[in-house]
Amino acid sequence: MNTRRSIHLFIIVLFISTILSCSRTKDTWINRTYHQTTAKFNPLFNGEQALLKAKLTIKQQSKQSFDTLIDLYPVTPEALVPMIEADLKRANEKATKAIKEHTMLIAGKQRNKTVKNAYFLIGEAYYYGRDYFKAIEIFNFISKEFSQHPIAVDAQIFIIKAQTQLGNYFAARETGFKYYKSNKLTKKQQRELLKAMAINEIADKNYSAARGYITEALATHPKKDEKTRLLFFLGQLYELEGNYFEANKVFRKVAKSNAPYLYQINAYLRMAANYDPNLMQSAEILKYLENLAKKDKNRDFLDAIYYQKAEVHIKDDHLDKAFVALQKSISLSTDNVVQKGLSYIKRGDLHFELREYIPAEANYDSALMVLPKSHFRYQPIEKKKSSLTELVQQLSIIAHEDSILKLASLDKKDLDKIIDHIIDRIKKQDEEAAREDEESSRLLTQNPLQETTPTQNPAGGMMGLGAPGAAPAFYFYNQNTVSKGFAEFTNRWGNRKLEDHWRRRNKEIQSFSSTESPAENPDHQDNPSDKGKKTDPRYTREYYYSRIPTHPDSIEASHAKIRNAYEAAARIYKEVLEDQRESMRMLETLLKRYPNCDCTPRVYYALCIIAKNQGLSLKKETYCDGLAKKFPDSPFTALLSGQTTDSLQKKKPNEEEFLKYKQAYSLYKSKKYPNAWNMTQEALKKYTQSEITPKWWLLDALITAKLSHKDSLKLKLERIIATYPQSPEATEAQNILSHLSGEKSSAQSQAREGGEFTDVKSAPHQFMLVVENKGIDLNLIRSTISNFNSLKYANSRLQLRNILMGKDYQLILVSGFKNQSEALQYLREINQDMDFIAYIPKPNHQVVITSDNFRKFYQKQMLHQYVEFYNKYINLASN
Repeated sequence: MNTRRSIHLFIIVLFISTILSCSRTKDTWINRTYHQTTAKFNPLFNGEQALLKAKLTIKQQSKQSFDTLIDLYPVTPEALVPMIEADLKRANEKATKAIKEHTMLIAGKQRNKTVKNAYFLIGEAYYYGRDYFKAIEIFNFISKEFSQHPIAVDAQIFIIKAQTQLGNYFAARETGFKYYKSNKLTKKQQRELLKAMAINEIADKNYSAARGYITEALATHPKKDEKTRLLFFLGQLYELEGNYFEANKVFRKVAKSNAPYLYQINAYLRMAANYDPNLMQSAEILKYLENLAKKDKNRDFLDAIYYQKAEVHIKDDHLDKAFVALQKSISLSTDNVVQKGLSYIKRGDLHFELREYIPAEANYDSALMVLPKSHFRYQPIEKKKSSLTELVQQLSIIAHEDSILKLASLDKKDLDKIIDHIIDRIKKQDEEAAREDEESSRLLTQNPLQETTPTQNPAGGMMGLGAPGAAPAFYFYNQNTVSKGFAEFTNRWGNRKLEDHWRRRNKEIQSFSSTESPAENPDHQDNPSDKGKKTDPRYTREYYYSRIPTHPDSIEASHAKIRNAYEAAARIYKEVLEDQRESMRMLETLLKRYPNCDCTPRVYYALCIIAKNQGLSLKKETYCDGLAKKFPDSPFTALLSGQTTDSLQKKKPNEEEFLKYKQAYSLYKSKKYPNAWNMTQEALKKYTQSEITPKWWLLDALITAKLSHKDSLKLKLERIIATYPQSPEATEAQNILSHLSGEKSSAQSQAREGGEFTDVKSAPHQFMLVVENKGIDLNLIRSTISNFNSLKYANSRLQLRNILMGKDYQLILVSGFKNQSEALQYLREINQDMDFIAYIPKPNHQVVITSDNFRKFYQKQMLHQYVEFYNKYINLASN
């Protein structure tokens, strides 16, 4: 009886205590404990679980790419926000409920320790939902209300991350500096702060500062996985700085460590991507890649492995091997559509550099079929492909019209022979396609992808469908078998558009013939043996006769299409692809084929402009002068000279002077120098301000060189440059002076040994510009040199890159010269470029160097030693 009474009493006391503890205005232990416990294990727990689910979704849906900077902490892609919106809303609601029902704000102080976590949960929900302004507002509140608690530091770190995402880099940097080097932070907080500050610096492209923060973060002794991520990130930062030597040292650490295999293999791939033929041996890199390709566990990485092999071959200038490697990369691709797209782009780029624009366009088109539209390379490639598509259309018009005109010129016997050959080829193609259709139908009937058959599943019913509640047996309902079938189809057929006749090579002919009615083809006759089947019009000669022009008007129309296509292609080359050489070639071919067409003045004008832009003095003389001579009344002549047609008609060229100049030049070429000199002196007295006065002065200089010392030649050439600086003759005079300077320096140079460096004149060389890494505009330097290369060396495959040497020097390298002489000629010419002179910082060092010497120079950082060797043994006067 007493025991029962005691139990009743205990229950009553517990009930009263529970009622009293519900109060949020009494600061007692029982009240605090109740509200803390209830908030933590009820609404707050549910909110935290919702946030964890959202984070997991972000992690699963955000596939990590190792070709770009890896993520140091989660940032929600904008496209994923709708997917996690419900979870974030639940997290926010539960945290708000915890605050509303369990806050204990007494005497201006929060007595419930769990409330601060609820506020933090709200801030995180806003942050992962990309509502950065609200997130900053909440985290600022936390920092003020709980300033003495470590959670305030965590809130400030999230503020740095949010400000970075908003582009407020200065504000983020200022916040970071408040806690940077603070000894009150835990190791984890230090690490998170340093990562946030590093990402902020990267957003502002301050890679050196970011690298410093990551190095400090590594010193906080992170766990294995985080250490691996930080090391890989550090290597990527060295890449962004152009310091590939240091980048590969870091990636080698990752590859040789016990890091997760995904990081190891990508470290090997990055090492291959950073291969520099001047610092490394390609054999070592290729051996790494071959070993990776042999391992079964790397099956899904074969596309990336062969892609990097192609990159190595390209840098070694082995383009044939590069094309083979890229083909393997594409054919061995499994599920990495980005890598497959990049392989197509790289192959397209190679064709583009080789001016093979038709295969380039085809590869860009394939890349766009597999590359996600969100990829940063999609839009530039789409634009490039569009331009090439227009070009390919014009080239196809030329090829098509040429072919039918060639057919039109044949006699009937030869023409029939060619048509019969075409018909046989089309029949074979159709038979092959029919066999493939039959084979596909047979395989579909057998259904090899179906894992369960009706006999295995008696309850399956029609098409293998299972009984109610059973797993569906029809293979289109099984995602695993559908994926398998898709992979097999892709491996066999590649990526195909969903369209009719997708197997046929020539869809245009098939589409045309399929719509042609018997009325349009009067020669069509039914074959009784076909039992109602109609003869394909493509199998008849008449089908092709109707497409070959025979009337003079139709032949002329075909020629007009060709002329228009040549001009259109030349315009695309010049204005879109910026390929002046190919544009000029197309226009010159047009002139050669149609010298008397109405378009000739317009073509002369276009060629004249290209010749001027490219500094081609002989071409300029041919087309600019030729336009004025052959078409003096043309509006293009007036446009070129800036004069009206009337004024051009009044100004007639001095035929007598031209005739005398040709006679004098002929005497010079015949080595009759005294006679040529006499004619030249008379002309210079008589024609002091004529169109060809600079030509007379140049001829006078050349004759003088034959009759007296070369010093006289130098003086006269310098006078031409000073008097007629914009003329082609001034350019020619400058080239002669440069050549003379090269002869002098060559005579002074001596081929001998020089300490650690060797002077091998026949070896491939590169031009190297060394500038101090202080306050320089590297992009301006690179663009200046690149513009010079495009203008003066458009036909050479020169490569431009920059490397950071230590902390003090930037090395800008131009490679692609077969020997020392070519490299020295380049050095002389670029030092005559006004932009180069104006924009390249002073002081600097300009030298030419072999790959062997560069390895020694860079690895031991022997700048002054090599400059001393260079000046002593190569002794270039212009340096």
